[in-house]
Amino acid sequence: KKIRELFYNIFYVEDHALHFYFLGGPDFVVGPAAPKGQRNILGVLGKVGLEIGKEVIGLRKQMRDLLVLTGGKAAHPVLGLPGGVAKAISKDDQANFIAAGEHAVQFAEFSLKIFADVVLKNKQYVDWILSDTYTHKTYYMGMVDDKNKVNFYDGMLRVVGP
Repeated sequence: KKIRELFYNIFYVEDHALHFYFLGGPDFVVGPAAPKGQRNILGVLGKVGLEIGKEVIGLRKQMRDLLVLTGGKAAHPVLGLPGGVAKAISKDDQANFIAAGEHAVQFAEFSLKIFADVVLKNKQYVDWILSDTYTHKTYYMGMVDDKNKVNFYDGMLRVVGP
């Protein structure tokens, strides 16, 4: 269970870095008024600097390398089997996972600061996000723990209505 949960969390970090810096974030970081051709990772790099870009790319590579190490490949990994996993994590590899986890936490804290500074401190952005235009009330479900907090790997299913 711990290896499967670790694997999912590695994917989660890599996927959210992809979304924040490459897919969704450019609209906020570069700005919605910027030309479409600039609302991409290159526009983000122009705003936050090349060093940040190297960090983002480095973090994603580090996470994908761990996915490959654990699941054989990053896309469509061969990992989970009924009752276990296809490959254990060796003692030698544990240090890589620990270092990557520490790096991921540090980078997540940095990214949250960018989000707070660029998005949450911009009244216009907050007004847009909270407006009816950007709110889609629907039924959805997800897993939660015993304290009703989101849990992406293990928990009870919770269904929420509009």
